[in-house]
Amino acid sequence: MQNLLIKIDEYNGRQVTTSRNVAENLGKRHSNVVRDLEGILENSNLSSLIIPAFYEVEGQKRKYKEYLLTKDGFILYMFNIQGHNDMKLAYINEFNRMKDLLKTPQQKRLYYKKVPVMTVDMLAKELNISTVTVNKMLYKLDDGNVLTGNELKYFKKENNYKSSCSLLRIIYHRVADTIARNLGKQLSDYFLFDCDKYKLPLEQMQIALKQADNLARIGKQISNKEDKDFVLMKASEILVNIGLWDNKEDTDYDINSLDGWNKKCKIGNNLGYINRQLKLL
Repeated sequence: MQNLLIKIDEYNGRQVTTSRNVAENLGKRHSNVVRDLEGILENSNLSSLIIPAFYEVEGQKRKYKEYLLTKDGFILYMFNIQGHNDMKLAYINEFNRMKDLLKTPQQKRLYYKKVPVMTVDMLAKELNISTVTVNKMLYKLDDGNVLTGNELKYFKKENNYKSSCSLLRIIYHRVADTIARNLGKQLSDYFLFDCDKYKLPLEQMQIALKQADNLARIGKQISNKEDKDFVLMKASEILVNIGLWDNKEDTDYDINSLDGWNKKCKIGNNLGYINRQLKLL
């Protein structure tokens, strides 16, 4: 299967993808996809399935036309396009997954210093295993993020967490994901922020994290400051896009630090240049 980047968002209570995303995965010019969709709309009243919309390009005042496609709108558009069966199936599966996800009650997300975390009980429930198993695997991974004293008070206040416990072990995304993969399981979208710019399937999130980590390691080995900053900015851009900032080791691109925030601002100013020079996503 080709390397797809499928983006499904919610619009007025319905799951949609964009004509831009479909064009990207088809390898077509967006203008051609827009033209084809307008041809469909000319012959039938399908505006509830193929929804006119506009998007903006950073740094430009002009608005550009696009279409939002529901699951049925996507199927309708792809009906007359031969091939791309893997892509069609991948989109349909993702539409179905998002729909099921919205039907399933989600655990209340907990944070520590604005970073999503889980407790041992929560991860055990998520993976349908015992808390004893979780603690054993945390011990093997040498992960000991235990909150006590003022740190625990801060956590309880941040989350309105009602408990009389005097210590609490918290688990960050990377460790939770490692435990899940070691068990041959997959996490839900618990660790994704509601306001993420891109709501990606976790498998694609993991690819993005790996890319960011590799770039960070490369960047740290570069002696030239300008080149080093450029590579670290690219790593930062990836992490900004997926909204995950729980890696406590690679603080060179931690958005919660002053240096990381400055890099994020530079990304916003130079995004077009960066994308032309180095494309990894």
